[in-house]
Amino acid sequence: MRHLNFEETLRAADSADLLGALRKAFTGSISTPPRAHYTISNPDAADGTLLIMPAWQKSHHIGVKMVTVFPDNPHKNIPTVTGVYLLASATTGEPVALINAPALTAVRTAAVSALAADILAPKDAKNFLMIGTGTLSPHMVRAHCKVRNYESVTISGRNTSKVRKVVDELSSGGLPARPCKNLVTAIENADVISCATTSTDPVILGKYITPKSHIDLVGSFRPDMREGDDTLMERAGIVMVDTKQALHESGDLVEPIASGILKGTDIIELESAIRKPPQRTADSPTVFKSVGTALADLAVAEEIISR
Repeated sequence: MRHLNFEETLRAADSADLLGALRKAFTGSISTPPRAHYTISNPDAADGTLLIMPAWQKSHHIGVKMVTVFPDNPHKNIPTVTGVYLLASATTGEPVALINAPALTAVRTAAVSALAADILAPKDAKNFLMIGTGTLSPHMVRAHCKVRNYESVTISGRNTSKVRKVVDELSSGGLPARPCKNLVTAIENADVISCATTSTDPVILGKYITPKSHIDLVGSFRPDMREGDDTLMERAGIVMVDTKQALHESGDLVEPIASGILKGTDIIELESAIRKPPQRTADSPTVFKSVGTALADLAVAEEIISR
């Protein structure tokens, strides 16, 4: 059985065609039963979350990801997300590989968001705004920069040293990254905004976004977490999700649906958008909300191992 650590997983992903693998996976025949989602009580800090996500494809592979999310870990110099991914043969059940789950999650989340942006974002998008400076941040930027030719990449976060670290990492790779000076101004000027935080209060206010903008929300995975406000959802001409589970798991959708601002039946899935890309209008922004799907984990894991 092969073992891929964090760095090895990222290196393999760099040379892989993740978007191509995901297009095939979302329109293929991968089985993805509901994931198990547990709250882990923590009397001395914020509660943690345990996620167990299985998927399999006949005659290919079985994949199971076990991930924990503990929001207060950065205060202890520990990553927020930790875990492992087990890839096994779907023919014999034998383990094939054990892959670092945070690295796999980072590259698959970024690739899924980039795929959605390739469908919904303006073709002439020039200004990209990344809100959040966690492990996911640089991967999101690099993935989005593969589907659009951005002239500027602005990084926003609460911790200035973390912002500078992300900016330096991206700049060293040749990307036009810079720190955010004013979030409202950055939102007003952005063609595409990606938000990856653990916020429970909206970070992106819809009154500031431009009609042609595309908003990518990846941080909220519980009903009490939000990154976009009701105005954003009300203004959106297209709201798309990676999986219908997002309608019940993310506060970005749960609350607007409960208040009547959104109708669940009007929200489209990435799978259908790949098959038949929706037509956006010039006067309405678009929103993509992802909560993660085991289908994408399996597709990316298989692609990485094939490299």
